[in-house]
Amino acid sequence: MEPADPRKASAHQLYFGYPLEHVALLEKYRATDLQPTPGCYTDYFGIRTRLSLFGFDRTEWFEQNSGMVPFPDDSMHAETIEYLTCVRAVEMAGKRFCAVEFGAGWGPWITLCAVLAIRKGVRDVSLLAIEADRKKLDLMREHLTANGLPYDATVRHPSGATVSAKVVHAGVAAKTGTICFAVADGVDWGGAVTEKAGREDYRGMRLDAVTVPALSVADALASHDRVDILHVDIQGAERAAIPAGIDVLDRKVRTLAIGTHSRLIEGELMELLSRHGWTLEYEKPCKLQYRQGVALEGMTVVDGTQFWINPRLA
Repeated sequence: MEPADPRKASAHQLYFGYPLEHVALLEKYRATDLQPTPGCYTDYFGIRTRLSLFGFDRTEWFEQNSGMVPFPDDSMHAETIEYLTCVRAVEMAGKRFCAVEFGAGWGPWITLCAVLAIRKGVRDVSLLAIEADRKKLDLMREHLTANGLPYDATVRHPSGATVSAKVVHAGVAAKTGTICFAVADGVDWGGAVTEKAGREDYRGMRLDAVTVPALSVADALASHDRVDILHVDIQGAERAAIPAGIDVLDRKVRTLAIGTHSRLIEGELMELLSRHGWTLEYEKPCKLQYRQGVALEGMTVVDGTQFWINPRLA
């Protein structure tokens, strides 16, 4: 018997979480005349990302293979579904555009959204990044500036657009105050906030914990009347933070892209946001590897994604 050919899998086995024809939406924002940058991966949209963020010093393949269509992923850190959320949000924008990233890391999604909005011709771009790991703030500064964007400042972009970026060191939680955050020696893209410091984090890893400021969704968005896209990737804290801030989300946020970290959380978010009248546009569940004695969030090896549109503001 011949071995099974995965290329012959049916649509029932291959689940992308979005209509395949939507991949064509990316073409409008494709960057042209891309040039490789040493030590960087240059994506389809022209965003340059340091390979060292992912543990690579120099990788010729990534340096030379610039501008690949990010389908089914970008071969680096994200799947097509996340790129589509940004394109859809920018497509809905008018003369102004506001992108917010909770659990911002190095700021990949505010960076992409800003570049796409400017490419579309938006003249007023506002960015807000909230990140609990202080070590990542320097990485965010480098990434934003490498892509022609300000860090915690307002500038006039060469396109003529006004671009404002605010960066806040804090975790996002159900309520404002302080919260514990587990820190690793190197760059850890899975760090999460917790109510209490423990000997192990949600993944079963032994890490030191520090106390960091915590912001509720309401306080995090207090300075913004309208948010075109809120990207949330807070390693399971979405389970408490989003329900606590749902009324603010209803009033202020046009689209919501959530990185999900357990099947339980995914179901709870679907129930909550559906009950509040949101429309689920794209949805792909997280991928897990079962491990006895580990929190559900710790079993997740690939984040899920939910992309919601708020009909009240669409």
